[in-house]
Amino acid sequence: MLTLSLRFPAGAYHATPWGAHVNEAQKEWPPSPWRIMRAMLATWKRRASDIKESIMREIMIQLCAEPPSFLLPKVSVGHSRHYVPWIKSSKSTKGLIFDDFVAISKNATAFIYWPNAIISKEGKEALSTIVSKLSYLGRAESWCEVKVVEIESEELILLARSNGLYLVEPASKNREMLDGSGEGLIRRILTPLPINGDKQLTEKHVLMISTNELRNELNQLTPPGAFWEEYYLPEGCIDDQPSPVPPSTTCSEKIRAIRYSLDAPALPPVTKTLRVAERVRAACMSIYGGEDRKKSEFFSGKNESGEPLKGHPHAYFLPSDDDLDGKLDHLLVFSHDVISDDHVSSLRNLKRLSPRGSEMAIGLLLVEESSAEEGASPLLSRSRIWESCTPFLLSRHPKTYRNGIWKTIAKPERLVIDVLEGTKRDKSSILVDYGVSPDLNLLQKDGPLHQLLSSLEIASFPKPLRITILPELRMRGSVRRWSEFQRTRSNGMTPCYGPGYGFRIEFDEEVPGPIAVGFACHEGMGMFRPLR
Repeated sequence: MLTLSLRFPAGAYHATPWGAHVNEAQKEWPPSPWRIMRAMLATWKRRASDIKESIMREIMIQLCAEPPSFLLPKVSVGHSRHYVPWIKSSKSTKGLIFDDFVAISKNATAFIYWPNAIISKEGKEALSTIVSKLSYLGRAESWCEVKVVEIESEELILLARSNGLYLVEPASKNREMLDGSGEGLIRRILTPLPINGDKQLTEKHVLMISTNELRNELNQLTPPGAFWEEYYLPEGCIDDQPSPVPPSTTCSEKIRAIRYSLDAPALPPVTKTLRVAERVRAACMSIYGGEDRKKSEFFSGKNESGEPLKGHPHAYFLPSDDDLDGKLDHLLVFSHDVISDDHVSSLRNLKRLSPRGSEMAIGLLLVEESSAEEGASPLLSRSRIWESCTPFLLSRHPKTYRNGIWKTIAKPERLVIDVLEGTKRDKSSILVDYGVSPDLNLLQKDGPLHQLLSSLEIASFPKPLRITILPELRMRGSVRRWSEFQRTRSNGMTPCYGPGYGFRIEFDEEVPGPIAVGFACHEGMGMFRPLR
């Protein structure tokens, strides 16, 4: 039985039904056979033109011979609203655009099958090639993965039962449901009519008609060669009721971490981590203080006398680049102890960082409150290997004698030290910069590597087995030197020495995050991300 599997890695299917305007808030589900056929033809023309037209025509004849059936996972619906520049009557203004979509699990798979379609072996190979090159279905943000599946009808039914899929059939196969015996929904889906195998698959073919030609030349909405087929969607197949947003997913007595998503026309670069963290800290202190100007040791990190608190009982403000595109996209506010209710209340009111000078406003959307052991942030993961994502800054000067020679200590016995391969600089000079002797046996007292080991020990992390020196930050498609990061705090404080340092730490067992150590670690410096 000819079957296609369909996944949406982005977790959403964006498609407006044929003939509807995008702002009508209508959503197409399941994907219409008319849209699928046109997407296949477009992919064939643009990305698989070496496939013979006779084979493509054989595929189209079989797939258009009858409306397909679907096995669909449970989905829900949603939309977002955007103001976009809009020029109307030579005047520039803003237009409100609704982006409606069907939300579907990233791991869920939908199946489309044609029970009576018979395609030759060569045709199946060509179909596999075409659907493998089909990168999206509907609007461009609807990324999809389509595969030809070799499966029999009995196996498909078992697969549907084991995965909780819903059978969605055309009206011709499920007429009794359409007559009222069921409690589901009836959807009109645009479906191609059987096509004539003698016609060439050129731009004049009915499956390739453009919207402009349809409306301006033919003056009709439904394209020739298509009809509206009714499909029955069982009850529960689409959850179209808005879900109430719980005030908190975790009892406030257990909240130790609150995570936000950053929103701005241009997200700040990762090199501005310290600056963003300081703005968040100031905003939290302002919200908590209110008109009474109350002071918070938890947010400020200082006691009533203005002296810095000893240890790390106060809040960490950790902006992060979770997708490694070089832009800060999330923020984690973390505490080793449970956050008190009044501070949680202030953090729930943290919704915007006001612009300062040339900086722009940043919106903050609270996405999660957690007990830290259950958080979705990568910084809260458990991992055996952690890697610097912001520079480790020194809080003390490396020690030397008057003649400039290092004061040294022996390297820990079990510790293995190396330098990341592929660096352009000489390995010996990199080791010296990080306070390691070229023979790897001695460490400079209070040198970068020695301070890292001391900071990890003070923070109660186990002793590392291996440390790899990272001379630069490598992200998706770009590289940043540690010296490019902002390292000066707004009060003028700077790290004691050096431009910043990067490390990859390997423990002998998984350790929980977040790991942030060194100078300004409560404002995002010296932060590590897990490697999976």
